[in-house]
Amino acid sequence: MGRPRHDSLRYRLVRHANGRYYVSWTEGGSTRRVSAGTASHEEAQRFLAQWIAGTEAPRLVGDTMDVILDAYVESRRGKASFGSIKATCGGLRKHFGQLKPQHITQPLVNGFALERKRQGKSNSTIYTDCLFLRAAVNWAIGQKTLPAEAKLTFEMPVRRSKAREDWRDKDEARRIIDSAKAPHIRLFLAIGFMTGHRREAILSLRWSPPNDPDSLSGWVDMKARRINFGVGTENKRRAVVPINDFLFAELERARDVATTPWVIEYGGDRVRDVRRGLEEACKRAGVPRITPHVMRHSAATWLAMSPDISMREAARLLGMSEAIFERVYGKHRPDFLNAAASALSF
Repeated sequence: MGRPRHDSLRYRLVRHANGRYYVSWTEGGSTRRVSAGTASHEEAQRFLAQWIAGTEAPRLVGDTMDVILDAYVESRRGKASFGSIKATCGGLRKHFGQLKPQHITQPLVNGFALERKRQGKSNSTIYTDCLFLRAAVNWAIGQKTLPAEAKLTFEMPVRRSKAREDWRDKDEARRIIDSAKAPHIRLFLAIGFMTGHRREAILSLRWSPPNDPDSLSGWVDMKARRINFGVGTENKRRAVVPINDFLFAELERARDVATTPWVIEYGGDRVRDVRRGLEEACKRAGVPRITPHVMRHSAATWLAMSPDISMREAARLLGMSEAIFERVYGKHRPDFLNAAASALSF
C-alpha cells in the first residue's frame, strides 16, 4: 500500500461521529485519512505510532478475494464482533476466494444466494454475507490497495428478512443460565437476560472505570450496585442499570476470581465471541438456540408484561427510546389497547 513518507507531514487522531478514530493528515492541499479500526483512544494511539513507523499498513500480496477478505478480517481484530466477522468472511472465502473483484457478477452472486438457501440459511444471513462481501472490497479501496473501479455494484439477491421478535420466558432463561458450564458464559447470560443490553456492551464491561475518557467501555460499580454500560454509538444507546440480587451474586463470584480488568474473561484474556457457548448451553437446557439479541428481546418482553413498570422506566433501563419500546413491545402489556377497545363498545 502506498503511503506518504514526508517527515514534514503532521499526522493526528480524529474521532468520527461513529465513535471510531482516524489518522488524518494534509497532503498536496487535500485532507487524507485512514481508519484506525477502533473506538478506543488507547488502541488508536498505538495504531498512530505504528502507522508513522510504517508497520501498520496492510499490504495485499495479490488482489484476489481471499487476500482481500483476510486483510479485511485482520483490520477488524479487536472488535467485539470479530468472531462473527471472521466466520462470515471465512464462508465468503470458500465461494469467492480465487476470484478478483471484477469477476464477481450478478449471476455469480445470485448463484451464491441459491447455494446458501440450499444450506438452510435465512435471507437475513445471505443479505449479511453480501454486505460483508461489499464491505471488504470497499475497505480495500479506501485503504488504496484496490482501484476505485473495483467497487462491487451487484444488486442484493434476496430481501432482508423481517426482524424476528423471538424471546424466552423466565423459566427457559433460568434453565439456559444453569446449563452453562463455563463461568464466563453463565455470567454473560445472567447480565444479558437481567439488563437487556447488547453483546458488545456486555463484552466490553470492566471492573473499574476505564482510564481513557473517550473509551466506549462500561464498568461495574459493585459498591453502588450499578452497571454503567458507557456511551453507545449512533443509535445503539446504553444505560446505567441497577444490579438485582441474583446478578449481584453472579458478579461477586466472578470478581473474586478475576485476573483481568474485563468482566467477561476466559484464560486470562478478554472474551470476544460467545456464540458457541450459548449454543451448547441451550442444547443442554433443551431450549431452542438463542442469540444475544434474543436475550435483549426477552428482557424487554418481561418488562412490558409487568403492569407496575411504566414504559418510560422500561425504555430507560434498556437504553432505547420510549417510542420504540412502545411500538415494538407495547403489545405485550396486559392492558394493551383495552381502553381503546372499550371506547368502541356500544
